[in-house]
Amino acid sequence: VRLAAAWALVSNVDPQSRAGRELLDSLAYNADQPVGQLQNAAYALARGQTLQALAHYEKALTWDPNSALIRHDYAVLLSTGNRHQEAVRQLETACKLEPTNAEYRYKLALALHELGNISKTIEELRTAVRLDEHHAPAWYNLGLALNSVGQADEGLTALGRAELAAPQD
Repeated sequence: VRLAAAWALVSNVDPQSRAGRELLDSLAYNADQPVGQLQNAAYALARGQTLQALAHYEKALTWDPNSALIRHDYAVLLSTGNRHQEAVRQLETACKLEPTNAEYRYKLALALHELGNISKTIEELRTAVRLDEHHAPAWYNLGLALNSVGQADEGLTALGRAELAAPQD
């Protein structure tokens, strides 16, 4: 229970408290596996330690280069640091490893958009919604992207699909 509570409050838990020490012990115990490195990255991120988180992702990728999940999570962090070209490379590999994962295609499209590659952005968003017709954020961004290249009618259709996919939003 303490460990679950420590994770729930990871950004605020005192590392010297009993729960904090148990969390750190758990992280150390699992650190010799890729998933343990992901846990360490999550802990570092929650504590505002971005450079340490990046190092944990890099180690996890060294140990498991065929993990699309690690590449995806690493790419998201790279993107938040404006390292979009690196994020694109990680996401392209993730998409090759899991070609039917719509979320990876969507995130790749977002990273490509940050680089100004609108045609490839649209292509990846189209792939994302083909893979998951209920992916509202992909439909929404596809609508905006199409509108930005003068395809307003098709953009409005995509925006309508976003509304249908997530009517509560």
